[in-house]
Amino acid sequence: MKITILTENSVIFASPFSGEHGFSALVEDGEKKILFDTGKTDLFAKNAEKMDIDVFEPEIIAFSHGHYDHTGGILHMIHTLQDAETGTEEGRQASDENNKTEIVAHPEFFRKRYAREEDHLRYIGNPFTREDLEKHFRITLTAKPVKLSENVVFLGEIRRIFDFEDPGDWSVYPDETGDKGFTVDTIPDDTALALRTDKGIFVLTGCSHSGICSIVEQAKTAFGEEQEIIGIMGGLHLAGLPDEKIKKTGEYLRDNVRGRIYPGHCTGFDEILKLSKYCDTGYSGVGIVLDLDSPDLQD
Repeated sequence: MKITILTENSVIFASPFSGEHGFSALVEDGEKKILFDTGKTDLFAKNAEKMDIDVFEPEIIAFSHGHYDHTGGILHMIHTLQDAETGTEEGRQASDENNKTEIVAHPEFFRKRYAREEDHLRYIGNPFTREDLEKHFRITLTAKPVKLSENVVFLGEIRRIFDFEDPGDWSVYPDETGDKGFTVDTIPDDTALALRTDKGIFVLTGCSHSGICSIVEQAKTAFGEEQEIIGIMGGLHLAGLPDEKIKKTGEYLRDNVRGRIYPGHCTGFDEILKLSKYCDTGYSGVGIVLDLDSPDLQD
């Protein structure tokens, strides 16, 4: 089992890769390849090319949630597939491969959502429609857990357990029954992947809007009987949160995650330092390759 970070806010020092505010990772479970999020732009594909990775090869694209910085990159794939209609070699090859590609996401993935700013609303949803994707991919929308491969589970809708992980009211979506035509968006589509290894379960997140502690609780039983969580990689959505919330998060992770945590993306640099007081934290950045089967994996 292997995780490769294709795009992220941080980059390995002196590497040939570039970063952006977004997230994308490739998960390899034996011969099975799963693309988890596609970042904000085509940068995930450009970085992947430098790693000799073909982003059209995975048979499954799983989305953590419907925010532009996790989904926008798929426009690059759509445009490449559209080139097939003009007869370009790259387009024909990608089109042949993507006839079988499945997109897995939550039913609220296509929700039109906005972030509250001081004097306006800023659109933060997907830069495409369901119809745009259906032209090139098979779409599976599910709130229930789905097994993507022998050792990878899409967790589906996360049951919110901890009060201190309240997502707040910063995000809204159009709803005629709500205040001024909008309703608070609790981001119910936010989810993660549970990766099974011989040592236990490793959690791969996108943003953790649903709460990293709640995600961990759900991941423990992703494969039936409760198993140990041996590590976490991805965004923890701690940036800008009060110290008390970070403390509660850190204490929970200290007590419930046996191995190392690799926070990135929306976690925040200051918040990572604060989190490191409670648990073992590693580095997450573009170009990082984590072999979960390696005996050298920190646990």
